[in-house]
Amino acid sequence: MKGTVIGTIKKISNYGEPYEEGQRDGHFFPVKFAGRYFDKNVTVGSQNGEGGKQITPTASDPYLIIRVENVTVDGKISAILADTKEEIFELDFSKATLA
Repeated sequence: MKGTVIGTIKKISNYGEPYEEGQRDGHFFPVKFAGRYFDKNVTVGSQNGEGGKQITPTASDPYLIIRVENVTVDGKISAILADTKEEIFELDFSKATLA
């Protein structure tokens, strides 16, 4: 699934985990994984599945919280199944506004 995020993403202060001190203020965007991706290794933040952050969505924690300030230079972020390299999604943040 590919999509473009359009609209305003508001700043949140003191978000908390999983971000460290100094990274808790910013613009955050949630993505909820479908159940078929639970308990599977997912690579986030890499167009080709290499070098990104590894996460494992679960029924009790199905969300990926994207800190928009950390989105790649071209404004896109993707999630890919680590074992099959199947693209789950690609989001383009280049049309979003940070407020």
